[in-house]
Amino acid sequence: MAHVIMIGGDDVSYGGPPPNGGKWQDIFRDEVKDRLDMSRVHFLGRVPMML
Repeated sequence: MAHVIMIGGDDVSYGGPPPNGGKWQDIFRDEVKDRLDMSRVHFLGRVPMML
């Protein structure tokens, strides 16, 4: 089974903040929770950039 790895912080970098406050991660989770096995979706937060 495939796993999904989401990398990034909760701060806004490229777009605007989520409508009605909150976090984009929570919005994503609410949109897909009925279609994905959330035990295979991993949110790592910010990770150091390795060159």
